[in-house]
Amino acid sequence: MTDQPTITPNPNGDGVILHLPDITYLDTQAWSVDIGLTQEGLDGLRAALTPTTEPAP
Repeated sequence: MTDQPTITPNPNGDGVILHLPDITYLDTQAWSVDIGLTQEGLDGLRAALTPTTEPAP
């Protein structure tokens, strides 16, 4: 089984941490980051970002 993307709270309380396996490209700047993912990694990220339950009315 391939490691799946995860989204967890940042331990220092500021934002979240994205764990993205299968990175094929990475370029960082002071203001942004570009990340290349495999199709499987992109599908996993989409699944991680999609809520699994309906929001309460």
